[in-house]
Amino acid sequence: MNNLTKRLYIMSAFQSGKSFQENFNAHNNLIDHLNEQGFNPAETIGQYQGTREHSIAMQGDLNMEPMVANLAKEHNQESYLMVHPDKSSELVYSNTGKRQPLGTWTSVGKNKPTGDYTLINGSYYQVK
Repeated sequence: MNNLTKRLYIMSAFQSGKSFQENFNAHNNLIDHLNEQGFNPAETIGQYQGTREHSIAMQGDLNMEPMVANLAKEHNQESYLMVHPDKSSELVYSNTGKRQPLGTWTSVGKNKPTGDYTLINGSYYQVK
């Protein structure tokens, strides 16, 4: 995920107030749906606003964003993260489409960092 040639979309199916099993089932259903549609999502673990959750990451072009936005809405997600090929990132709010620029997607190595992060294929990433 260091050499992005397409956009990277990261989202979760986890919801606060639901049990781990309910969330994990929703996560697995999302993975299955994306695989059936021909996407190759990477399963990730991340921490967002202090809450650890399973997430998925997918690479695609800008035409993929409406599908990601719809999936985020279907799974009652407040937002999803979009990382551009230049590694700039933004949080996209699912209900409004409002975009909040965040910073630069940065590889921080193999050791778990403090704060929000995404773990993909054994490497940690943060927006700085």
